[in-house]
Amino acid sequence: KGKTDSIFAPEDALKRSEAARLILRVIGKEETDENIQKLIADQGNEEITREEFIHLLMTGYLWGHKTYEITLHETPFPDFSESDELYREEILGAYKLGLILGDENSLLHPKKNLTRAEACAALYKLLGK
Repeated sequence: KGKTDSIFAPEDALKRSEAARLILRVIGKEETDENIQKLIADQGNEEITREEFIHLLMTGYLWGHKTYEITLHETPFPDFSESDELYREEILGAYKLGLILGDENSLLHPKKNLTRAEACAALYKLLGK
């Protein structure tokens, strides 16, 4: 779904609530205020960073699955150490599941705001899980 019926705006940043709504649609959960709050946990509605989106993505993934595997000492991105420790296991899990990839230089840019296009790419991959 675009910003309007005729505008998608792929390079625009995504807000937390928009990300939560998209994830809920993909995993087949109702877009209720309660479910949105479960995902964003009262973190406000600012633009979402890549690492924060991965956290929401993996939370949504776990609603439909019991577990996922990670390789603890794997660092799939040269800038992995720039990510918040809170999100590192989820980043590894999303990578292992094939939900995220780095840019053309294999960088994640975890603190950078996520674009609508990047969200769609990850959500499309989540649809196949």
